[in-house]
Amino acid sequence: MNEVKRQAVAELQRAVAAAESKACELVATERAKMEKLLLEARKQAAEEALAAVVVANQQQQQAESSEVVNALPAPSQQNASSFVVVVSSKVQANQAYSGIT
Repeated sequence: MNEVKRQAVAELQRAVAAAESKACELVATERAKMEKLLLEARKQAAEEALAAVVVANQQQQQAESSEVVNALPAPSQQNASSFVVVVSSKVQANQAYSGIT
């Protein structure tokens, strides 16, 4: 009878050891999956944060460039007329000079 008990206890210990081993393997597998998912989530979050920064920088640059454009004086009829007068007088001067030589 004692021999049967010893065999039963030994078999039970082997079964417990196998179950513990299998449980450790499953835990390790699940841990690896979770670490992979966590790494991917961190990578995606970093990419999204970088994209948000890039978009914010582009919007800021656009706002700054529109401020510069808005700060420039609007062309007026008087400025255009003055430009035409200056250009025409230079053209006439060049024609006169060409006629002399």
